[in-house]
Amino acid sequence: MGKKEKNIKLAYFFLIAGIFIIFFEIICFMLHKNLTLSGRLIFPAVSCIFVYIGCFLIIRVYTEQKEAVRKILITVCTLNYFLVLITTLFAYNSFGRGFRCFFTASAEYRTVYIYNCINFIPGRTIFSYLQLKTNLFYTLINLLGNLAVLMPCAILLPNIFTSLRKMMRYSIVIVMLAIVIEIIQLLFMCGSVDIDDVILNSLGSIGLYFIIYHSRLNNFIEKLLWVK
Repeated sequence: MGKKEKNIKLAYFFLIAGIFIIFFEIICFMLHKNLTLSGRLIFPAVSCIFVYIGCFLIIRVYTEQKEAVRKILITVCTLNYFLVLITTLFAYNSFGRGFRCFFTASAEYRTVYIYNCINFIPGRTIFSYLQLKTNLFYTLINLLGNLAVLMPCAILLPNIFTSLRKMMRYSIVIVMLAIVIEIIQLLFMCGSVDIDDVILNSLGSIGLYFIIYHSRLNNFIEKLLWVK
């Protein structure tokens, strides 16, 4: 099989990946459909799988382009991850959330929102979860979800920005990212604004970063992303 035929087959994988992402964006933003969390994960995940296969085949054909292809793969996976993150946290009607600008909302609505949805006391929400003041399923979803939401950054960001392979720099970036997410939620009044979310988001991501780069998992990640 000549390189032209191989290139055509490779293009199919990226075309299919693109179709999945475009369809996902149409559903989330144009049709305002409230996808389940599994739905929000499936479309980008399938897209990443096709991109990964396409990149793997490119490396088999063009062995000298391994580093360039690796960067493409990581970039696509990172964009997919942030697409899931944005649609989950901020998309219209996500988990019953809506949009209302903090500065244009009525004073009464702002007062209710501040009273019910804002917490600046560290540990307050976490301890309420641990005391099982809400049902167990809701507690697990919130605790594990907040721990996991920025975990993919531990794999993706250091492979895009090599300067983030120093733990202190990575930790600062992750804490800032978690704070930015809360600020956006405040500005658009979508979801709660909670210092404990920042704590859990940061602990989950920094914890996974520490495990990856201080254990044998680092070798596995490097092989998975063709660093070695």
